Amino acid sequence: MLAVYLGFQNVPFSSAFTGMNKGVFRCPGWTKILNPTTNWYMEGGYGWSDTIGASQDSANYKRQNISQLKEQSETIVIADSTDIELTSDQWKYLSVTPPSWSATTPLFGNRHNNGANILWLDGHVKLHKFSEIATGKSNSYGIAASEYYFKVKK
Repeated sequence: MLAVYLGFQNVPFSSAFTGMNKGVFRCPGWTKILNPTTNWYMEGGYGWSDTIGASQDSANYKRQNISQLKEQSETIVIADSTDIELTSDQWKYLSVTPPSWSATTPLFGNRHNNGANILWLDGHVKLHKFSEIATGKSNSYGIAASEYYFKVKK
C-alpha cells in the first residue's frame, strides 16, 4: 500500500525492509534484539497486514486500490507485532495475520497496557485488546467473525 510512496514498488521482497527498523518503523516499546547479521530487517515491532499490502504486486499478494475498499475503519493495515520469542517463522515479526493462519503465535504484541496499537485503513490508530480483535465481528459479508478485521474484500 505504501510501497510506491516509500520507493519500494519494484524491489525484491527482502530488499523492501531496508531501513524499516528505525524511525517511524520502530515501536518505542519494542525490545527484541535479533541476530543483526541475518534478521536485522525484522527489528521494528510493527507488523503489516498480509491481506492488504505487499512490497510487490503478485498473484498471492495483490495490491489494492484503497478507494474501492469498503469498511476502511474496520480493516487492519499495521499493528504491534508479536512479543514472543520465535525460533522459526520469524517472518511473523513483520506481519499480522488472521487467527486461522497461526494457532500458536499471538496475533499482536501485548506491550502496551495489555493491548496492541492498530493502524486502520481509514488512517485512525487505536489501542485494542487481543481478545477484542481475535473475537472479530459478525457481518453480512460471509466472512468468519474472527477473520473480519483482516479481510480487505468486504
